[in-house]
Amino acid sequence: DPAAPDALAVVLHFKGFLALAAHRAAHALWGSGDRDVALLLQGRASALFGVDIHPAASVGAGAFLDHATGIVVGEQASLGEGCYVLHGVTLGATGKVRDGRRHPAVGAGVTLGSGASVLGPITVGDGATVGANACVTKDVEAGATVVETGYLNNRVLAPRKKKAS
Repeated sequence: DPAAPDALAVVLHFKGFLALAAHRAAHALWGSGDRDVALLLQGRASALFGVDIHPAASVGAGAFLDHATGIVVGEQASLGEGCYVLHGVTLGATGKVRDGRRHPAVGAGVTLGSGASVLGPITVGDGATVGANACVTKDVEAGATVVETGYLNNRVLAPRKKKAS
């Protein structure tokens, strides 16, 4: 984070980092079958940091929660490596199930803008960008950008195709 004066400041004061550290501990507890303690830790971390990541959710290495307030990640959600997540993002369910999943799978290197909601058993491809306040309920192709253009009316900007030489 460019705002961090040094690594110690991140470890001591940056709640996105602290929330992820708590999640990783809760996720390990969940995986080992100690679900009550995992949920207890998750509840305390949620109250302390304002970030609610279910212990069963998968968060890849290098994920970065910037500002972190108001982030919600549901039980079956997955967030790929190197994702950049801004405040107010929700990875949630809609009540629909696809392939046994209720929550979204977000690929590697995805940017989720502030206030974005990615909902249901959908997939957001690697390197995609979901703009601020977009509500996404359909699959997003790798490298595409989704922007909010009105209530539940998103515009998908497909990745540029390379011209044949």
